Amino acid sequence: MLSKGLLYFHTVRHLKPQQIYARLTRGWLAPTPPKSASPTIRLSERALVRGPAKPRSILAEDCFRFLNFTDKLDAGGSWQEVGNSDLWRYHLHYFDDLNAIDAKERYHLHQSIIARWMAENPMGSIPAWDPYPTSLRIVNWVKFFYGRKVPAEILESLYLNLCWLDGRIEWHLMANHLFANAKALVFGGLFMDGTAANRVLRHGLEIIDQQIDEQILQDGGHFERSPMYHAIILEDILDLIALSVAYGHPEVDRHVEKWSIVAGRMLGWLETLTHPDGCIAHFNDVAQHHASSLSQLVEYAANLGITLEPSGQDQLVELSSTGFICVKTKRFDVMMNVGSVGPAYQPGHAHADTLSFELSVDGLRWFVNTGISGYGVTADRNYERSSEAHNTVVVDGMDSSEVWSSFRVARRARIEKLETKESINHISVYAAHDGYTRLQRGPVHERRWLVANDRMTIIDTLHSASRPAVACLLVYPGLHVKKVSDDQFAIQAPSGKQVFVEMAGGQLSESYYAPEFGIKKPTWKLTAPLRDSELRTLIHVDVST
Repeated sequence: MLSKGLLYFHTVRHLKPQQIYARLTRGWLAPTPPKSASPTIRLSERALVRGPAKPRSILAEDCFRFLNFTDKLDAGGSWQEVGNSDLWRYHLHYFDDLNAIDAKERYHLHQSIIARWMAENPMGSIPAWDPYPTSLRIVNWVKFFYGRKVPAEILESLYLNLCWLDGRIEWHLMANHLFANAKALVFGGLFMDGTAANRVLRHGLEIIDQQIDEQILQDGGHFERSPMYHAIILEDILDLIALSVAYGHPEVDRHVEKWSIVAGRMLGWLETLTHPDGCIAHFNDVAQHHASSLSQLVEYAANLGITLEPSGQDQLVELSSTGFICVKTKRFDVMMNVGSVGPAYQPGHAHADTLSFELSVDGLRWFVNTGISGYGVTADRNYERSSEAHNTVVVDGMDSSEVWSSFRVARRARIEKLETKESINHISVYAAHDGYTRLQRGPVHERRWLVANDRMTIIDTLHSASRPAVACLLVYPGLHVKKVSDDQFAIQAPSGKQVFVEMAGGQLSESYYAPEFGIKKPTWKLTAPLRDSELRTLIHVDVST
């Protein structure tokens, strides 16, 4: 009981008073939306610039596919019980398919499903009317009906969705949920006309203005330190710009310049944390293909007049605000997590991945963090957030930050030192964190990366160590691994290219990589003990391959 109480204490003490108040008053202070006999549409003759089309998710009137899982909603079936997870059921209420690939071919199907949703999900039902799915649904309905005639009953439902959301903003969660709420207020407030719509629009703009300053840091990164959520928020901002251009509303126009500058910075950040194969790095919560890719967002931004500045040939890129460092050589692309868990008041998507890294060699991913296969309170979720699931050091089987439940973090690792040096022969990155000092006689973990053209040395050191520790390396799926000597492993790609790993006392075991929600691919993990509190790992390319 004492241990559980301390876990709650170290989790809750970081919350903002506004979050605590909002959680305590959530629901009973929210007003009932006023009904309007005839909400009206704000007219515009300009075309709406469209963003990346999502994958098809409505396969038939009763068949849906989300998160790599397909299920049917039978006639009279419960919208609350279909699917395999809470996240799957959330997606059921987003209506992403309205703006998905080949959506025009399913226009009548979409109309039918919207009508069924309205009939079978009365206002206030859960999870349909939770603020987050309501936010995404409003945006998708506005995009779908922009430039089209809206049936009166659907317009009435959209108006109720908007008023309901305006009274239930997720101040208890904040972060990306709050941004999604505000975006929906702007979308609905611009799409509809009248006093109520204008009030909602102003409310949404006020929150967006505050949250862009709060959530987008100086290096262009989103403050949750997840490349996936960064891409989602970036697309949100591009959507806001696109709708603003379509309407030319003077109250919104004054924000567009700022939004465009921020979007440009965010594109640069995302480029830095994207592997040469186009996939984003797995730091914190990341699932491939859940957000639009860098190339899709670059194209969308270009259509809005926002360009990605050439990155040049910099070998060392420091994203100091979000705590990532990327080193690029002729053959290596190394991405390192040398930052704190953040934001302090909402670390729900954080992992215990301090001082982890990912590595691409000659354009192909070679070492990756595990990724995520789901968001439930499960053993898989616990493992995928753990230090053991990342390319870092694990002390006595513990995590560098106390991640627990599905979205909770108690005591967090803090970076104590950070240094970078460039020389003719290599680039050196040094960092240390105190995450394990919460343990009795727990050590400070120091890691130094020495990156040259075709080789990288990692030196791990534990200060004041009295506990066993191991370093982990997760191999990208599809690569063949064999032990060639007591301390050396050969990893071979299907092309024949080889990379050698030298680590004293190294062991090979089976593991898995979770590239997307609902998918786990078998792969190999290398582990080695820190003997006498130190381990030197050498990764180098077989130049003959």
